[in-house]
Amino acid sequence: MPRGTHLIPSGMRDRTTPYHEGVIRPRLVAVVGLLGALATAAACGTALSAAGRGSTAALSAHPWPTGSALTAPSAPASSPGSSPGWAPGSSDAPPPSTPMVAVPREEAPATQADPTHGAPGAPAPAPAAPAVPAVANVVPAWIPYPDARKQQMADYALARYGTWTWQLHPQVIVLHFTATSDDPWSVINYFGSNDLSDGAPGVCAHFVLGQDGTAYQLVPTDVMCRHTIGLNHVAIGIEVAQSTYGNSSAWAEDQIFNRPAQIGALVRLVKDLQAQYGIPTDRVIGHGTANDDPQFLDLTGRRNDHTDWGWPSVDRFRGLLAATP
Repeated sequence: MPRGTHLIPSGMRDRTTPYHEGVIRPRLVAVVGLLGALATAAACGTALSAAGRGSTAALSAHPWPTGSALTAPSAPASSPGSSPGWAPGSSDAPPPSTPMVAVPREEAPATQADPTHGAPGAPAPAPAAPAVPAVANVVPAWIPYPDARKQQMADYALARYGTWTWQLHPQVIVLHFTATSDDPWSVINYFGSNDLSDGAPGVCAHFVLGQDGTAYQLVPTDVMCRHTIGLNHVAIGIEVAQSTYGNSSAWAEDQIFNRPAQIGALVRLVKDLQAQYGIPTDRVIGHGTANDDPQFLDLTGRRNDHTDWGWPSVDRFRGLLAATP
């Protein structure tokens, strides 16, 4: 309503004021003012619409590739916290009649394209096959295995497998990791102690593989070692030096796969054992998969409760074996 115009309620109108001055004239002035305001608004709307069309046309003509961030070379650098720009063709594009402003996108290092990691958001590629040595670096580290221990192992085999013998004819290779220590000699010394505290011969493995790729041989491969319930009568055991540090088995296995000297040496050692005993790749298993093995046998009903070298890591390792001549 125009400034200075007042509508006085009829009950408060001065009785001495003529009716056309107290009612008619103010109302006519109000109507004229309202019509003027409407005309002004219409003119402003026309100008805004024209400005909006011009802004949209300028943005659409800009040569940004479809789907890219709206960051033109001449655009000012964005400040932290700025909103991402709109990408042409995206589902959240504003309607064409709305003026659009390209806000520079702040690039996040974790999603930038990188030739070693693929496109942004893509899964990391599988690591390259390790360099596998031509000859395994096997160092003798024989643990005490006198006749008394052989007797204990034969008694164990009779109770578990129904055959009294300490001799082994390898048909399977079982992978383990040490879990409690990265030091191979810590494990070797424990295996040599022949701890009988659980009423069975002390645990052992035929090989312990250090993180530098050295393979320590503790027991001849034709002598049975107690390393995997249900498979000691047919399996060679390999302990890979890797502690879990309180993490999962999968985490520990990733450390082994990401350590070129160790994983390369493990591939070579297993390949050599396969060649020596005619063991196919599908008979290379993990301690965590032993209960599923077709040759699993334990007459006492015992089962393995270990998770080292589960199926994902076993399949991954078999892939390395298959790729290595």
